[in-house]
Amino acid sequence: MDQIVVDKKSNDMETDKIDLWKAINSLEDELRIVVVLYYFEDHTIKEIAEILRKPEGTVKSRLHTSRARLAKIIDDGKRGVWNE
Repeated sequence: MDQIVVDKKSNDMETDKIDLWKAINSLEDELRIVVVLYYFEDHTIKEIAEILRKPEGTVKSRLHTSRARLAKIIDDGKRGVWNE
């Protein structure tokens, strides 16, 4: 009989990715969009401002707010207080 070996570290990383996307998807659209453009699409703040037709300060503010909210969501999730 073949033995299946599960790499716990790899499995934990996949779970972390899913949790991160859950957290990102729980953000309001205006916050989620800047997070995705900045962190996953590698756009600069200036580029995002041009794409969204918003001032750079607004993009920076939304990134700051997003980071704070994501940190809280992820922290709550680690403590078992996940809100879906």
